[in-house]
Amino acid sequence: MELLFLWIEDFRRIRQQPFNFSGQFDFTITDSGNSKSRSYIIEIGLNENYQNIFPPQVSNITGIVGKNGSGKSTLMHCLKMMYGQLPRLLSPLIFSFLDLDKNTIYTYYYQKGGLSSMVTLNVILQGTKKVQERYIVAEAKPYSLVTLAGEHGKTRGLDFEFANFPCAFLSSNFDSHREEVYNGILNQSTRQRLDDCLQHYILSVERSAVKQGNKKKPALTIDPYPSHLRDFYKNELRSNIRFIAYANKRKTGRLPNLPTTIVIRCNFEDYEYLLENFQRSNFFIDRQNLEAFHKRAGDKLFQYKDKKKAFYDLIYLSAFYYALRYRLFKTNHYTPGDINGTIQSLLETSVELFAEIGRIMDGLAINEENKTEKSKLIHDLLGTKLFSALSEVTLEDDPIYRNDFSSFQFKVDDKLWNLLDIIFDFNYGEETSFLDFNWGDGLSTGEEALLNHFSRLYEIKKKIRQKPLLLLIDEGDLYFHPQWQKHYINDLVNGLKFIFSNNKVQVILSTHSPFIVSDLPKQNLLFLKKNITGQCIVADNEIQTETFGANIHELFTDSFFLSDGLMGEYSRLFIVNLIEEIKKEKIITIERFNNTYKNKVGLVGESFIKTKILELIASRADFNLINKIIDDRSAELDMLKKIRNQKSDDQNRDS
Repeated sequence: MELLFLWIEDFRRIRQQPFNFSGQFDFTITDSGNSKSRSYIIEIGLNENYQNIFPPQVSNITGIVGKNGSGKSTLMHCLKMMYGQLPRLLSPLIFSFLDLDKNTIYTYYYQKGGLSSMVTLNVILQGTKKVQERYIVAEAKPYSLVTLAGEHGKTRGLDFEFANFPCAFLSSNFDSHREEVYNGILNQSTRQRLDDCLQHYILSVERSAVKQGNKKKPALTIDPYPSHLRDFYKNELRSNIRFIAYANKRKTGRLPNLPTTIVIRCNFEDYEYLLENFQRSNFFIDRQNLEAFHKRAGDKLFQYKDKKKAFYDLIYLSAFYYALRYRLFKTNHYTPGDINGTIQSLLETSVELFAEIGRIMDGLAINEENKTEKSKLIHDLLGTKLFSALSEVTLEDDPIYRNDFSSFQFKVDDKLWNLLDIIFDFNYGEETSFLDFNWGDGLSTGEEALLNHFSRLYEIKKKIRQKPLLLLIDEGDLYFHPQWQKHYINDLVNGLKFIFSNNKVQVILSTHSPFIVSDLPKQNLLFLKKNITGQCIVADNEIQTETFGANIHELFTDSFFLSDGLMGEYSRLFIVNLIEEIKKEKIITIERFNNTYKNKVGLVGESFIKTKILELIASRADFNLINKIIDDRSAELDMLKKIRNQKSDDQNRDS
């Protein structure tokens, strides 16, 4: 069902405001009640100028536009709670939906339940003749709230369950809003995704601690900070790879360029750490032997023709350094001398070097008295799974990396994550991070934000399958260059067509960018502003410009977007102060002009303002400065005359 209309009686800074989410219909609401029980008459009419501009998969896109503090986020919060936690939304509402399958408009209004202070509503619904000729307008029905303890509650009187009509929230913002209150929706905000990772990690640590306590073993050492960040990054990378593999497999040309490869580079962080700390009493490592061993290993890798084998052996080499750094060898098996002796024997061995390293690591005995997460990581890493996963992936033969045996370019496909999942936990265990991950051609902040955008949409698609969706997007153009903001709506529509090819998606997005406004008709926009009392109000009537295809400059000149002109506030105040300073002058000499005002005036880019400032200076200039200004202007006039004469000569020759 498509959300057509929402009336908010009293929610935070929104009081008695109508929000029309469909350009096809006009909702007019009038109040005829009192403070304890309000009666509203709602008339539904058709917008005779309505034109659908979206593909079949997109039922509608509504832009919520306004300055910071105008109420965009508040309206978004209300919508999230309405779909996910209506029994906890202690604000009387009126909402209308269009059920296309039944060709019926349904309207519901709050009547009782919740808090005793909530105002009871009554609604009389009227549809114009043209509306009733095309649609069935069902009689408005009351709903009531049953608020129970905790997060539980019920809504009575609705003919549907909000759970059957998924709502998703997408945001790249990382702010202070508590997202956990919006249960019941598919929350894909950055804040919520990080919270989910942290909650999952804490629960797993608690289970491990209880299990270890039951076995009466030493207490488990817990370091949550790097772990939950690791898990979050792992989830984001997995989400990106799954979407890219899905998109590249279908060879879609409707989306912006997506990475096709990922470059994994070994940075030998653990080796560098050992070199810097070789004199510490708990290492007892001969630095010269370690450097010689590392050089021999590097030379051996450089001789390989098979880059997959090089990658496999690099993982073992990195695991060896990791084990040395964290002293994972059993203390009664390796004395400090044995460690140096092992490195020396690796330098002198006639056996294939990496086969010997593999033998040492495969037989690694972990100290049972210090069985921490990092010891488990090594066992999980080194085994048949690594070899099997590596054999399935595709290494790209890029000339840039062909002779670089510390960098490996893998094709992004549905096999890649099997490999990354194995090495990822090991790579981000504790403080170490011996592998760097970068997209093949690199991504800017904006490109990465767009990739995350589509990856999260793909996750939503997998969860809802073919159900209709209300998609709430909070400033989706955040991090985008203005050129990319111009493409955002087009990219979004193409992405929705591709990802939700068998769905109906209604989009409600917040923005304060004129670039996005110019891609939406005025009928698809809600303009919000803050009134003198600080309340959020709908200000649609204040926008006179037809926005769709409008010139960006003209939108910027609309007082709704910029009330103090088109220049930045810092430069505006600089110019204002400069003018005030000049006005205080009685006589301005050439020396005073050159030392104080010449460079300041030269900074002003707007020619009209610069001319007016020079005229102000001229009115206070002495004789010599006046002559200088005249000479400068004469030179400018002579140049213009020369250009004019040249154009005149060219025109005469052409004719």
